[in-house]
Order: sequence, then C-alpha cells, then structure tokens
Amino acid sequence: MHFWQIKKLRVKLAGEELTQRQEFIYYLGGAILVAALYEIVANGPATEQKPVDVLDAVMYFGFKIGGVIWCYRQNGGTSGRNFLAHMVPLAFVMFMRLVSAVIPLFVTLGVYHWIQTGELGRPGSETTALVFMMNCLYGAMWWRTGVHMKWVADHAKQ
Repeated sequence: MHFWQIKKLRVKLAGEELTQRQEFIYYLGGAILVAALYEIVANGPATEQKPVDVLDAVMYFGFKIGGVIWCYRQNGGTSGRNFLAHMVPLAFVMFMRLVSAVIPLFVTLGVYHWIQTGELGRPGSETTALVFMMNCLYGAMWWRTGVHMKWVADHAKQ
C-alpha cells in the first residue's frame, strides 16, 4: 500500500492490478478521509458543539465505514471480483437516489419554516429527529448499495 508516494503507486498500477483487498483499503481510506474532512469543516473548532452534532458525526461515520465494509463483503470480500468497478457506479446511483429523496424533504422543511416564521431559508437549528432521519436515509443508501453489490456479484459472468 502506498499512502503518499504517488510515483511508486503509478509504477505498481502500470505493472499489475490491485487485489480486491487493496482496492477495498484504498476506497475505505478515501471514504474515511472525506468523511473526516466534512466533519472538520462542518463541525470544527470554530462552531459550538451540541449533542446533536456529536450524534450526527457518530452516525455518519458509522454508516459510511460500515457501509463500505458491508458492500465489500457483499461483493465477496477477498474472493470477490471487480470491487471498485462495481462499487463506484452503484454507490453513485444510490447517492443520486438519496439526493432525490432529500431535496423534497428540505424544500418541505423550508416552506414549513417560512410559514411558521415568515423567514426564508433553512431552519436555524437541526433537531435530533431530523439528524436521525437523515442518517437513517444515508444508512439505507449503503444497505441498498450492498444489496445491489451482492446481486452483481451473484450474476457476474465468471
């Protein structure tokens, strides 16, 4: 595994394919880094931490890491084939479906907030229920991605 030296990695990739485990480690590592960066930017030291923020971060990380591991196992783990070739497009489509479910939810919440307060925009504070609901949708996205990974793995031509 190469974590910094891109020249060594590209030489390796030019000469041989990564194993399924190596693909998984790179993908999981990238997922963790993106999630960590998001949490640092969204809930970093410049913002006041509330218990709901901690709940959101824990659920987000748990679903992200657990989801990637679930999908890897559904693909067959170390004996699986084409983890990244299956994971990237399936996760993309499932994420697009998540976005299409979330946009109407936030529009509805914004209209409700406007009716209640007369102010346009996002409600000022996130509730525990909203955070829980959003993370459950995110978890469902990962679960369904794993279901589709399993279907592809079971029906792939050998």
